[in-house]
Amino acid sequence: MRTWIVLAFCLMGFSNVLLAQVCPYGAYPGRLDEPQICRPPPDDVGDQESGPPAQQYTYFWVSNYVAVAWHPNASDVWAIWNAQSEEQAKEGALRLCTVAMHEGCTIAKAASNSSIAIARAPDGTLWSGWGETPRKAKNDVLASCKKKGVRCLHERTFTGKPYRDAAGTMPTVTLEYYAPPFEAFLRNR
Repeated sequence: MRTWIVLAFCLMGFSNVLLAQVCPYGAYPGRLDEPQICRPPPDDVGDQESGPPAQQYTYFWVSNYVAVAWHPNASDVWAIWNAQSEEQAKEGALRLCTVAMHEGCTIAKAASNSSIAIARAPDGTLWSGWGETPRKAKNDVLASCKKKGVRCLHERTFTGKPYRDAAGTMPTVTLEYYAPPFEAFLRNR
């Protein structure tokens, strides 16, 4: 009986060795309840005292702007989102439209920290709607169409979401755009 007890204790100790994970140099296995994770080594106390203190950032919310431009002879829209200002979003959307269509481009809608949805009527006319979320923007444009007795189909939605950023650092969100393929420049009527 004593032999079985000693054997059981030996196997229990040996099972931890069998379950241990081999981690890369400088890392060590995680806690017993998560042995599959390798963690970086803890900071050396001497290094913390002699080195400079870690930089602390103050985080703040950054507004994000979206703008959509269209042209009376085009069957699609041009959009900019993740812009740092409403002016930047509007100028970018108009620039994209003007490159393709030259004169006559106008801003359909511009907004911050929200969404703009685009829908198309059966005759090809484009409609725009606004909402705090993509779903609300889609519902807004479809409700506008329905109110005028037009049955529109939702085409696309563009969203500018606010984000957190650290003070004194470069913005972490990249300006994005949508430009239609060349075939969409001329309206098919």
